[in-house]
Amino acid sequence: MRRDIEFRTEDGVNLRGWHYLPERAGASPTVVMAHGYSAVKEMHLDQFAEVFAEAGIGAMVFDNRNFGASDGEPRQEIDPWHQIRDYRDAITTTDSWQWFTETARSRAPAWRNEVTLRSVEMFLEYEPGAHIAHISPTPLMMVVALGDHLTVADEALAAYERALEPKRLVMLPGGHFDAYVRDFAAASGAACQWFREHLLTTGSP
Repeated sequence: MRRDIEFRTEDGVNLRGWHYLPERAGASPTVVMAHGYSAVKEMHLDQFAEVFAEAGIGAMVFDNRNFGASDGEPRQEIDPWHQIRDYRDAITTTDSWQWFTETARSRAPAWRNEVTLRSVEMFLEYEPGAHIAHISPTPLMMVVALGDHLTVADEALAAYERALEPKRLVMLPGGHFDAYVRDFAAASGAACQWFREHLLTTGSP
C-alpha cells in the first residue's frame, strides 16, 4: 500500500516521501501532506495517510526541503514560501518539547532539534492568513485545537470567519499536537469525511 517516492521541484531540489494507494483498482484522488515546521513525515503523517487510503483516497506525504529524507541546503532551514511552492510541485512550548522529543524517539530518529536562525526570521514574516479569503471556491476545512498555544485558537477562528464558502470548522479540545495522538480519531475522521465528500463524490483531481 505504501511505496517510496522522489520528485524534483521546479528549482531542482529532490524531495522524498511515501505514496499510499487505496486497495481498490483504478484512479483515485490524492491528498498531499507535509508538516508545517521542522517535523518529518514519520511524525504521524503516515497514520493520516493510512486512514485516507483505507477510505479509497490516495495520499502522498513528504519531507520539506532541507529536512529528513529530502535534499536541500542549508540543512534544517525553514523557508515557508519555498514550502508552499514545493506543494505545488508534488517558538517552543512545553507540549512542543514533549511531542517532538517523544515522537522523535519512538517514530522519527532522523528528526533534529534545530533550525537555522534565518528560519525564525522567515517564519515571523510569513502570514498565510492574509490570503484565506482567496481560497474560495476551493472547499476549506479548518481543524482548530482550542487549547493550542502555537497556532492560537482565537486567531485561527478569526481567520475562519474571513474565509468564504464552502467551508467547515472542526474544533478539538486539546492542544497543537493532540490532533496527531489523543484526538487523532476525531481529526483524521473529520478530514477523511471531508475528502470523501469533495474528492470521491465530485471526481476532482
